[in-house]
Formats: sequence, C-alpha cells, structure tokens
Amino acid sequence: MRFHPIALAVLVAAATALPGRASSVPPTLADRSEKVAEVHGLAGLDVNNARGRVAVQPSTDGRLHVIATRIFRMGDAATARRYAEQTSVQSGPRNGRYAVDVRYPRRIETGFSFFDLFSERGRRRLDVPSIEVLLELQVPPGLPVRVTTSSGDVQAVSLCDPLAVTVSSGDVTLSALRAAASVQSVSGDVALAQVAGARVRTTSGDVSVNGVGALDCVTVSGDIEVKGARDSLVLGSQSGDLTVTDAPAGLRARSTSGELDVRGACGRVWLETASGEIRTRLRAPLRSADLASISGEISAELVSGLGAQLTASTTSGDIDCNVPMTVARHERNRLEARIGPGGPTIHISTVSGNLTVTSGGK
Repeated sequence: MRFHPIALAVLVAAATALPGRASSVPPTLADRSEKVAEVHGLAGLDVNNARGRVAVQPSTDGRLHVIATRIFRMGDAATARRYAEQTSVQSGPRNGRYAVDVRYPRRIETGFSFFDLFSERGRRRLDVPSIEVLLELQVPPGLPVRVTTSSGDVQAVSLCDPLAVTVSSGDVTLSALRAAASVQSVSGDVALAQVAGARVRTTSGDVSVNGVGALDCVTVSGDIEVKGARDSLVLGSQSGDLTVTDAPAGLRARSTSGELDVRGACGRVWLETASGEIRTRLRAPLRSADLASISGEISAELVSGLGAQLTASTTSGDIDCNVPMTVARHERNRLEARIGPGGPTIHISTVSGNLTVTSGGK
C-alpha cells in the first residue's frame, strides 16, 4: 500500500501510540558522498532538505564541501536499494547562487495497511519505513547561507557571513556567528550562543540565548531566556515567560500571558504584560523605564544611588515604595516622587496588582 508522507506520519504516530507496541529498528542501508565546488562570484548558498539534519561550518580550503549521508530504514535491503534510486542530492549554480536540494520519493510503501492498526496480528508485523538525508556543509567565507527544512534540525557554527534558517519542525542551534542570523520556526526550540545579532520568529518553541548583539525575538507559545546581551533587546511572547539576565543597551519586552523577569537593565526599558508578574532591576545609565501590567504585580529594584522621577499607579492594589524619596503626591492608588537627586522618569502602573519599589546593591 502507498501513502502520502502526511498520511504516513499520521499512521506512524498512531502505531507508536498503540499499547503493547514494541519498538524495532528495520534493516538500514546507508551511504555517504561528498562534492567539492568552487563558488567564487556567487551571491550565496541555498540549502533545501525536507527532512534530515543540516549542519553548517566553515571550510578550511576556500571551497564549498557538500557531504551527504543517506539513511534508509526499510523492511528489507531490496526495498532500501529501490528507494535509494529515488533519493538524490542535487547541487550546482542557480540564479547567481549555489543551490543544494535533496529530492525524496513522493510516496513510500509501508509494510502494513490501515486496518493492521486494529488487529494484534497486524500490529506485530508493523514496519515503519523512513528515509532521511543528513547534510554537512563546509562553507568558505563570503558566502551567505539560507537553509530550509520541513522536518529536521539545523546546526551552524563559526560562520562569518549572514545566515537565514527556515524550519517547519525541528530545533535550531547556532553558535559563534560573526554576522547576523535570521530564524523562522513553526515548531521547535532555538538556541543561540555568541551570535553577533539575530532575528527570531517561532510559533511553538522555547528560545535560549547566551551571548548576543542586537536581538529581535518573538514567539507565539514559548519561553525566552537571554543571557549575555551586548546590544538592545526586543522580545515578545503571547504565551510564555521572558527572562533576561542583563540588558545593557535597552530592552522592550511584552508578554500577553506570562511573567517578565529582568535581573538587570539600563537605557530605555519598556516592559508590559497583560496577565503576569513583572520583576526587574534597574541600573545606571537609565534613560527611562515604563512598566505596565493589566493583571499582575510589579516589583522594581533600583540600584543604590540611582536617581529618578517616579510615578506609580494602580487601580486595584497597594503601592509600597521603600527608597529614599521626596514625595510630591501620594494617594492610595497613586504616588509621585523624586528619588534621590531625581533623573530619568520611571512609570509603573497596573490595573489589578500591587506595586513594590525597593533599592538594592550596585
């Protein structure tokens, strides 16, 4: 029986979820090939691999190396060889760029039918075939890279030119990039380490960053954690927590439903959440700070010696300000005061929640 790849994926998921279904590894046929190309004068590299890991790293000889490992997990060697004839890696110049495309069979035969899922005898003989091609690309300097994959992880390390990654389902891991990176992911986690700058968009997945220049990162459903930022940050999540160790050059962050935990920020700071708590520590040089929550508490710690003009308001909640200040206006739901010698403005507001302002160490 033949199935479209999407239908096959549904059957595979159903088969693996069946009670009493023991996992088995079908016979595997694998081979490896390498192609070396001169790419002088080309504008970039385009890689398209529907499924299978893509790894990108620098070339040591100034040429492009395309290394492909094809893996066939089938019920028998003859079937694997037949599908090997239908699976190819095609590469060459195209429209001023170098293109690498992996071609997979349009359909895959299975060793079972849909009705085998509902019989004990059928389940015992289930063989789930799979084909994947792993790509390793060694890229010379001066060649920007674009990678597209439907179902596969992407890894890149030590590149000096821009990188763009588009993934439907798979994790993305990028490290030691000296140029800006762009990541578009539907479902999968994104991990960045020591990246010059990045723009990240993900629908469902967590984002972790350790060392980055300017960062623009938005996820629909997932947490964002940033450490070691060196430039401005723009962060957003509809459903997820945002955690920032330090924002030395300004921060703009918003979560529809989630907490904001900013352990150090200066420059222009703008934090907003519709439903969730905000915790932040503000330090010099601060230009301004706006903290707002519709439903949630806000806690702001000011480093010792930081002067500011404070305005705090809440519709339903208490205001607790434990810093040296000169009060200009104080009502139950509103406080206006000069902290220390004065300075940049700090606006804190919540519709439903308590506000707390404290002072801490350096």
